[in-house]
Amino acid sequence: MKILIDENLPYSTKFVLNELEHDVRDVKDTNLRGEEDKRIFAFAQSEERIFITRDMDFANILKYPPGTHGGIIILRLPMERCVEEINEVIREFFQEITEEKIKGAIIIIEEGKYRIRR
Repeated sequence: MKILIDENLPYSTKFVLNELEHDVRDVKDTNLRGEEDKRIFAFAQSEERIFITRDMDFANILKYPPGTHGGIIILRLPMERCVEEINEVIREFFQEITEEKIKGAIIIIEEGKYRIRR
């Protein structure tokens, strides 16, 4: 899968997903650091990447209608979670899900579960 990781996630998440053989870019490695959401999202779409973020603004189905993008994954875990715990949740999720389920969907990952909005 082609994935873009938002700057509000650990940089090490890139390596976790690379280990799972995904094509991963991190916003921190681009000239988009600190840019507005719409510019980062447009970049993800221009490269046909699934976008992973902690920003709940991307859960807005009126602004990001399901079926009109490559997929948005929102990680909704308590802020006190350490990097290792965050990366383990992401690793487990990507080992379980297929690209077909992500494409065009908004997925919210929470403690021990995830929801898919199509």
